[in-house]
Amino acid sequence: SELNISSYTRTNFTLKHLVAGVPYEVRVTAATNGGEGKERRVIFFLEELGPTRAVNASSIASIWSDNLLTISWEPLTLHEARGFPVYYIYLNDSSGPVKREIEPTASTTESSIVIYGLDSSQTYMLAIGVATDGGNLIGPVSGSGVLESI
Repeated sequence: SELNISSYTRTNFTLKHLVAGVPYEVRVTAATNGGEGKERRVIFFLEELGPTRAVNASSIASIWSDNLLTISWEPLTLHEARGFPVYYIYLNDSSGPVKREIEPTASTTESSIVIYGLDSSQTYMLAIGVATDGGNLIGPVSGSGVLESI
């Protein structure tokens, strides 16, 4: 829904009654007697909160090609994330101890990642977590089964 601007000048405006954890989109266009300029679009949060859910484990997919692995998943919407989501990828090989501190292999703000330099004869376990600047890590959730090269 559109918000009313409570006060403004030529270069500033004020919005009131914004809510934390909600994505807001602001579009600004400069206009003169000669016409309108290019529209600028910005998405922001008054305050980022933690995600409302984890990555859907059934949406995680992986593709092997030589010694690299492409992992993809269905991203959270900005409303679900309640902030700008960062995804943490956990990839453990079968030679590691059963109980060890899980450290992220990589992080990304996208919905896919390519991991290079893997041993294609190794079996890997995959999990993905998600967090925002304003909230704790949700997950990680495991993908379906183990990742083995073909």
